[in-house]
Amino acid sequence: MSLSISRTTALRRLHSRIGSSTYRLNTILVGLDQVANGQGDGGAIAVTWKKPETKQQAKQVANQARIFACGNATMAAFAVFDSFLREFSNTQWLQISQSTHAIATRAVTRSTSEGSDYSIAERASALSAEFDLDQALQIAAIDLFAKWRNKVAHRDERSTKIVGRDLLLAASDTLHNDYSHFDIKLALNNFDSNKVPVPKEATTLIAIVMNFSRKLDKAAILRVASTEDDISTVANRLLQEYFEATPDRFRNPWSEISELWQGERDRRNRNLEKILAGLGINRNQNPISAPLPQRFISEITDLSREEFAERYCVKKCSAK
Repeated sequence: MSLSISRTTALRRLHSRIGSSTYRLNTILVGLDQVANGQGDGGAIAVTWKKPETKQQAKQVANQARIFACGNATMAAFAVFDSFLREFSNTQWLQISQSTHAIATRAVTRSTSEGSDYSIAERASALSAEFDLDQALQIAAIDLFAKWRNKVAHRDERSTKIVGRDLLLAASDTLHNDYSHFDIKLALNNFDSNKVPVPKEATTLIAIVMNFSRKLDKAAILRVASTEDDISTVANRLLQEYFEATPDRFRNPWSEISELWQGERDRRNRNLEKILAGLGINRNQNPISAPLPQRFISEITDLSREEFAERYCVKKCSAK
């Protein structure tokens, strides 16, 4: 199995933060169903919780907690997606254009007298256009997701117009089939009525965000690493970034290189492969990039310690 790239660090972080959100939310709902049925007494949990006295109270308490859980899941997912767009756009080896980068990271505002910020849907749209992706339906869903989050977080009534509402309604059958009977008409009605997303709505919108991010990530990787020469260029650039002697670097690059170069060549090969794995180039069962040529690591570990330092330290490494 060759070394390759299957996802960026930004997408890996997105997956780790909200990749299991549906399962976690459903776990909460399973517990709340027990509460609604009059079960549960806090057990060994060190919290103060008064058990509802009647069946009606139990259902009411469980419903309030369900609304709270769905609202917070929506807000948390929005924050993670916002961070993903920034981190993804700041990934230098993806070579995102300066204009797209500025919009996606909110480094600029719209060219209007008010100079308002770009919305998260507009930022996602700019990245989608950068990689020639047709994601109009997903962008419309992201706009609904973001504005619903605003209602939950701020009771924000200023921006309730969904860009692409007609597109969402026209795609109701597609959304119903692709996302386990998701009802976009009901979702839009709930949004218009200022209701918190129900579990199906929250988990579906999060799933759409995840799918959009995955497609964006794949397109970006393929644009810059679809050949062996391209992936080699990316690997060299990542190693230069890794060994850059920045003031906030935990270890002196020369010290790490000296340790890396100790022992036999097989040891150097293994250590270099570990570094590349940490940078996102590893042995993947479902690679997206072209495979890194087998000669890449051996050619590098044939270098002397000084030659390696000269090649990969953008700022000169030193023993000091």
